[in-house]
Amino acid sequence: MAVGLIIGIPWFKRKDWVALKAIFADAHALHDTYEEWRSSVRKVEHRMREEGHLIERIDLEPESFVQWCALRGLRTDAKARASFASEKARERHPD
Repeated sequence: MAVGLIIGIPWFKRKDWVALKAIFADAHALHDTYEEWRSSVRKVEHRMREEGHLIERIDLEPESFVQWCALRGLRTDAKARASFASEKARERHPD
């Protein structure tokens, strides 16, 4: 099967869950628990892989993400998380 798009998925570590929710501008829209979030994102990953895409989990750490957003004048929301993950995935696969 040919590889489709390279897709970066923001990945949260369990140890960072509370800190991340505290900094996200849209934390109210996230799942209540880490386990719920992880289950949901794994379903998305599975579907995307079935569609032929290469999925890259991009660790999102609280401090570095806040700095990344500040440098770009972005809110710490879903759009910024997706942009961060896409940028990091492109860095891993520059071709």
